[in-house]
Amino acid sequence: MSLVFASQDAKRDVLGESIAGQVAFRAAGPGLQDWQADLLFGSGAKARGWDPGRYAPATSQDNPQDAGTFYVAGAGGEEVALPMRVGYMAGAVAQARADRYRELGRVPLLDVETLTAAGLSPAEVYVRTDEDEAEHAQVAATLALEAEPQPIPAEALALLEALADDVVAYGAEFVPAAQLAELAARRMGWEAGKRTEMRTAALLDAAGIPSRRRSTGVVRPRAALLTAAGRGLLATA
Repeated sequence: MSLVFASQDAKRDVLGESIAGQVAFRAAGPGLQDWQADLLFGSGAKARGWDPGRYAPATSQDNPQDAGTFYVAGAGGEEVALPMRVGYMAGAVAQARADRYRELGRVPLLDVETLTAAGLSPAEVYVRTDEDEAEHAQVAATLALEAEPQPIPAEALALLEALADDVVAYGAEFVPAAQLAELAARRMGWEAGKRTEMRTAALLDAAGIPSRRRSTGVVRPRAALLTAAGRGLLATA
């Protein structure tokens, strides 16, 4: 059995150190205060690199700042304070993907206890009737309309256009996050540093540009950076 709990303002008298220390996986995102980081990651967390408070929460959809950036502890092995990042996905898009995976048979197998607690049988979950198919088709059609691509935020588009020539000249297929941040700082007049790297990554996420994790951080496909900016790709680019 697994217990998941979350809070935006956990207090010591509610979540004591004795409880926090027994949680297998602990994660914290932007805006956390130092004492809260100590509560989750142990005394002196900030000095050891666990500093989610350095990142700024989103203020709007057009200004994501460091939203989606977090630290996680308890993943096994030596715990190293490395910031992670997740990309934004609209609810309609997530539902459409879930429906597609279900059609492909890529669904999680639920145990008997879970099905019983939900008042369901395996046949109700994993076997679909003609009536189910008709309802699914209607839902899928509705989701397809709702999941139309959203326009790229103005700041993200400005960044992409400013970087386009540099990306064309870049020699590799994937552009590392640190390199993109350096280009962004130079082209946009931003101060170089970690905050610019996170800001750049957030804007590219908002533009729907995929990424791939590597030991050096997030890297972005050069082709996606250019097509999102509306640049036609040359065969040799």
